[in-house]
Amino acid sequence: MGLRAFHRRHSDELKLKFTRDALLKSAPFPETSVIDDDVESALQWQHERSAMQAMQEREMVVSEFEEEARWLRRARIMQLPLAFSCRPGCSFQGIW
Repeated sequence: MGLRAFHRRHSDELKLKFTRDALLKSAPFPETSVIDDDVESALQWQHERSAMQAMQEREMVVSEFEEEARWLRRARIMQLPLAFSCRPGCSFQGIW
């Protein structure tokens, strides 16, 4: 066996020994997990509701977001004529 083959084999054996030793040792860090308070309360909220109740509440929140977005778009469009001067004869009426 040549020197190169001896080194390669010896190197592989050391790598395997290192890996085996590392796997057989106990965990170097404590095995505790910390759940954020918000996540914990969300899980509790989910546990207290049926799937149908959760979907209904989600739809209610999404509807509120959509309504708020519509209101904000209308408010922004109403400001556009103030921000941009139309040329004479411009028929800009806004989107709504």
